[in-house]
Amino acid sequence: MRLEKNIGFPRGWAVALFALMCAIWGVTWIAIHAGVSVLPPTFFAACRFLSAGPILLAMAWLSGQRLTAPGHGGRLLMTGLLSNTFCYAPAFWAVRYVPTGFAAVINLALTPVAIFVIAVALRQDRFCWTRFAAAALGVAGLVVMFEGRMTIDPSPEAVAGAAATVLGTLSFCMGSVLTRPLADRKSTRLN
Repeated sequence: MRLEKNIGFPRGWAVALFALMCAIWGVTWIAIHAGVSVLPPTFFAACRFLSAGPILLAMAWLSGQRLTAPGHGGRLLMTGLLSNTFCYAPAFWAVRYVPTGFAAVINLALTPVAIFVIAVALRQDRFCWTRFAAAALGVAGLVVMFEGRMTIDPSPEAVAGAAATVLGTLSFCMGSVLTRPLADRKSTRLN
């Protein structure tokens, strides 16, 4: 009952939507790998966002939503750069040198931990042992699941690709945390 109240969907729909989101997220890494094998990574990333952006803007405009929060244009620009440009440019470049599964697991394992640490460091959240333990348990679970399969070629390109994956993920996490005050002021929908 509480789940239905928090997200507005019956539990069955929520589970189905979560499964769909996971499938879409997983397929994204396959599409990135395919795209960067034929196009320069940054160009491919730019094409992805430049094609999706007008669609999202049109949807927002048609539904009567404002596209900016008054007085927060600078923060929106900064968080957009961190969460998109400085996240996906390195991620797309990285999959030329590391397996997409490796990049996806690094991204998945690092995101909750980094968001938690950055939010605590910026005093947007309080340290909580329960959250820390949950994030650490999740990372440990991923390490156990993928032990032996999470190796990369020790070449300089592969090491740089792994580092780019980490830096891109950290950039996304910083952008996500810096977006929180905007979300706290408004509903999750743009008004």
